[in-house]
Amino acid sequence: MPKTKILAFKNPKSLAEIYQTTGMFFSFVAAPKSKTGRMQCHEWAKCRDFLPDAARAMLTKGSCSIYGFTYNYGKNPPIDMKKMRMLVTKQGMKSKKEVDAFRKKMEYGLIMVNHYEKMAKISLTKMYDCAHAGQKGKFASTFMFLGSGIWMKSPFFISMYTFLLRLGDKELDFKTNAELKKLLKQMNEDYKTGKYKDKNGRNDNDANYIGASWDKLDLIMKSRKKLFPENKGFHDIYFKDYSIGQFHNNTGVLSLVGFSTPDAKLNTRMKEAVNGKG
Repeated sequence: MPKTKILAFKNPKSLAEIYQTTGMFFSFVAAPKSKTGRMQCHEWAKCRDFLPDAARAMLTKGSCSIYGFTYNYGKNPPIDMKKMRMLVTKQGMKSKKEVDAFRKKMEYGLIMVNHYEKMAKISLTKMYDCAHAGQKGKFASTFMFLGSGIWMKSPFFISMYTFLLRLGDKELDFKTNAELKKLLKQMNEDYKTGKYKDKNGRNDNDANYIGASWDKLDLIMKSRKKLFPENKGFHDIYFKDYSIGQFHNNTGVLSLVGFSTPDAKLNTRMKEAVNGKG
């Protein structure tokens, strides 16, 4: 099967980002029938928090700028708010073995995403091999994940989606939700004992993050309609007058499960869902 051709984002900039062990980069990609065709919508980002920033700017026909990342409605290629279109890559691979290993991790990430999609009874994400015009070399590798527009309806869903893809790095084998939760919990316990470190001795952020969310990811999917009231078909938080700093730092899945979003009412609804009252 031929690879899906992706046009490179023009004039990318360097971003101020937190270190990530997996080395994965993310970017939205425009729809094939948009004015730009399948062009990468912005620079590659390791930090997943930039992605909801860009989606909000697209939805509100505005702009965002933080830590070197910018997205300007009408200037950047348009983000498709009707479907999830996410590119994932890993740079600097030097052998076919590394490329094959990355593909395997992406397939595991797809399994993670599909697991929660089945739970929510929405259409399943598909993964496509891509030929990215901006990535040269024998071992360049990029994948596009095409999923339901449900994932675009809330910044917390965008955060969760990319978190699940990155958890593919852990290659978790499971058949039931109970088995998955057990594995995620164990991952965090192993992190605490120092098991999840890279070759440079740096801690794995995701093995740390999962400690707060392993037993709540399914709850978010099941309670999504109560958690995320809509305005114009999207979570109303997109349209609230929060600063870019508040939105960037506190609309990820970890802020949601930690009851620290900028929306006090949402924090209350999440607490009620966790306590079985929502």
